[in-house]
Amino acid sequence: MQKILILYLFSNAMFLTLSVDRQYQFFPQNGHPPTYPSFVSLSQDEEKFRITFKVPTKEIVRKSMARDHFSPQELYFCTLIKPGKNSNTGYLFGLTANNVQIDGIIHNYDDVVYSWDEIWLSRVETNDTAWEGEMEIPIKILRELTDSVYFGFVWSTFTSRGMEIITSSLIPAGSFSRFDIRFADICLPVRKNTEDMQFSVTPYFALIREDKTKPLIGGDLKFFSNNSGFQFTIKPESYSLEADIDQFNIKRRRSIRLEEKRPFFTEGLDLWKMPTEIFYTRKIKDIFGGIKYNYGRGPFRLQGMVVLEDSAYILGNYNDAVLAAITSYSPTKSFQGRWFFLRKGETLAYGMNANFYLPKGFKLKTQYTKAEGSDWYAEIYRYSKMGFWMATGGEKIEPNFTFPTAFISYFENTVSLWFFGGYNWYFEREFMPQIGISTGYVHSDYIGGEPFERFGNFYVYFYPVKTIGFSAGIEPMKTVYQGVPYENFSVVFSGLFGAGKPFTFSIDYAFGRNFGNNLNYLSMKGNGSVGDRLGGELGMEFLKEGEERDCVFYLKGTYRVLDNTFLRLFVHHSTLSSSTDLNFMLQREFFAGSNFFLVVNRAVREGKIYMPLMLKVAYEVKIL
Repeated sequence: MQKILILYLFSNAMFLTLSVDRQYQFFPQNGHPPTYPSFVSLSQDEEKFRITFKVPTKEIVRKSMARDHFSPQELYFCTLIKPGKNSNTGYLFGLTANNVQIDGIIHNYDDVVYSWDEIWLSRVETNDTAWEGEMEIPIKILRELTDSVYFGFVWSTFTSRGMEIITSSLIPAGSFSRFDIRFADICLPVRKNTEDMQFSVTPYFALIREDKTKPLIGGDLKFFSNNSGFQFTIKPESYSLEADIDQFNIKRRRSIRLEEKRPFFTEGLDLWKMPTEIFYTRKIKDIFGGIKYNYGRGPFRLQGMVVLEDSAYILGNYNDAVLAAITSYSPTKSFQGRWFFLRKGETLAYGMNANFYLPKGFKLKTQYTKAEGSDWYAEIYRYSKMGFWMATGGEKIEPNFTFPTAFISYFENTVSLWFFGGYNWYFEREFMPQIGISTGYVHSDYIGGEPFERFGNFYVYFYPVKTIGFSAGIEPMKTVYQGVPYENFSVVFSGLFGAGKPFTFSIDYAFGRNFGNNLNYLSMKGNGSVGDRLGGELGMEFLKEGEERDCVFYLKGTYRVLDNTFLRLFVHHSTLSSSTDLNFMLQREFFAGSNFFLVVNRAVREGKIYMPLMLKVAYEVKIL
């Protein structure tokens, strides 16, 4: 019988504190209570939430983690926050035992937008028997005006019986996904300076030095009242945004997708995350101005947006502005429906998306989109850490389906069917704790009946110990590319290493026949940290395909000089795009929303050197 202790909530004039002694072990799903008790405390004042925790564990695995990757083998502590009881969206704040921060916006229960990047404070202390930490999350960065929020906590420990994942909420068997926001059920009132409205203006002034010095003025205005809010932006700068890392498109099966990093889009972007991503905001270039309206109450959410690009403003072509609107209705935890409308210039798109969350962890995703032609999509999906997982579905994209801000799931003028599945085994032992197999097949034809693609794969993977994993697989493919048929065959090897130190390293190698050429591809990535102030990530990729030789190198690092002062470094070199980036940024945060930036960029594009220097001050003025 699982160990159940009393969960209590008490309050005083300024703080609310929650002691979470109620724990459930839902993995490895053998009925045992948690091996070691843990403690979580949640408090709040008018400006921030403070979460402290202590997780005793027999074995400390000090590992770091990349911001865009979350492995179930990591030691971590996560806070899930959602704005409503039936909401399937929310926020993720996570810490590793080495004080590596992870944050993101959760949408559709278990998908996370990691490009959302806010400043919050944390600390971690570890020893041979326990690790404990503290997280301070400003209320303001949640970006929603609500009377209460719902919290959930998830953390992992490594014990003599293997890895245990513990949560503050009881997880129904077979329905757990990594960050399932449905189970964040500890309700806490939000204490704010005002209950009715918030109004803020954040102007910025920047000086840009390149060939000559020029001023740049812009800003943001936000108004929230009850369940609705307006956001306005004028000429948001992009100098302080990290450049994109070039990606190799070895399979040539679809366009490269890049994450959105601009705050105006990332807030509320979860509504637009659908199988056919009709509103792919990275296709919207530099913004002159934008207006966004958000409304949410209970199971209903609404967002409307108008965005005008710099190019359209300069030419006076205001009809080319992007108009977008979407509504979401989720009356129960088992259903979510969305209806959307977009217009850019003379091109119009509209459609609907419906998701059904079925028993035993199954999900049914459907979408219909009309943009001159039609796109039909349906998929049944099941995620499982232990046991059977699968993804099977189909999609039909008509030849005249097109929209200028869409990221199309597959090639136009095709009908595709697919099945991918596998089985994972976990064992409570020191050696070989995890093994698994997976396979899949895609059958795709042009709508007229002519063959387009036959793609398959088969993989095996295993962990010889808990912190080292390997996988090997084959990927045969017959496809037509630019009117020419090809028979490709790749062999893929991967390794993940994190041997008890604050460092993680992964390596991937693929070779074979690819679009008529011999292929050799190597990728090496590592990330780590020193103490709780210095962290970084390094990556190198090399491609040899026929006579073509390309490489990509990048380095990212962050040093926390003081609690609110950060130094960031980004270096990127690519022969793939003939570009080099060197970005250095000093950021001093006065408080959430108000910052001083010193940014030095050096960019090389096809032999031409650009070297802008930017000084920027953005200061938020709140009117209550």
